[in-house]
Amino acid sequence: MTNIKSENTSIEDLVDRMIDWVHNPESDPELNCWYANDYPDGKSPITFPSENDNFEDYYSLYQNGLKLEESGNRIGAFKQYIKVLDSYTPLGSVYYTAPFYIAEEYGFYSIASEICDMAISVMNEKLFNGDLKEFTRLKKRVGNKLLALGPDIFEGRINRIKSLIRTNPDLNKTKLFSALQEEQWSELEVKNVLDYCAATKQISIEKKGRSYKYTVLKL
Repeated sequence: MTNIKSENTSIEDLVDRMIDWVHNPESDPELNCWYANDYPDGKSPITFPSENDNFEDYYSLYQNGLKLEESGNRIGAFKQYIKVLDSYTPLGSVYYTAPFYIAEEYGFYSIASEICDMAISVMNEKLFNGDLKEFTRLKKRVGNKLLALGPDIFEGRINRIKSLIRTNPDLNKTKLFSALQEEQWSELEVKNVLDYCAATKQISIEKKGRSYKYTVLKL
C-alpha cells in the first residue's frame, strides 16, 4: 500500500499537495499511484468546491487565521475566520470549529451559537458531510452559558460601553477601563466586551500613540 503521509509531513502540507495534484494530476506520480491502487473505487480522495465557490480564497484566509492563532493573536485569528464565514460558504467543519472555540473562550456566546447554526444549515443542505450531533451539542453548550450569564446582562454591557464611547469623544483605553472598573467590571470583562463589539463591527478600535480611540459604528 502506498503511504502518502510520512511522519514528517503535516496535514497542511498534504492538503496543499493534494490541491496541486487535483489541478495537475501528472505533477505527482506517487499520488496517482495511491489513487489508482489504494483509494476506494468511485470516491474522490478530497472534495473541492467548484471554481465559483472560491475555495482557494477562503482557504487562504483560514491559513492566515491559523498563523495568527499560532502566534498567540487569537482575536486576530478570530477576525480572519469570521471573514471566511461572512464572505463565503466554506465546505468543511474546521472553518466553523476554529472560530467557534475562540468565540466560546472569549464569552462571545451569541456568535458561537450563530456559527453552529451556519454549520448545521450547510450540512443539512448536504454541501459537506460533518458531525451534525457535535454542532448540535456545541450549540446547546454555549446556549446554556448564555442563559447562565443572562443575554440581557451581556447586551446591557455592550450598550454601556457604546454609551460611554458616544458621550465621551476623547475617551481612551485607560479612562474607559477605569470608568468600568469603578462599576465593578473586571478587566477581562471589559476586554471581552470590547473584543466582541469590534469583532461584530459595532465599534472600531484605532491605535493612537500609546492608547486607543474608540468609535461607535452601530447604535
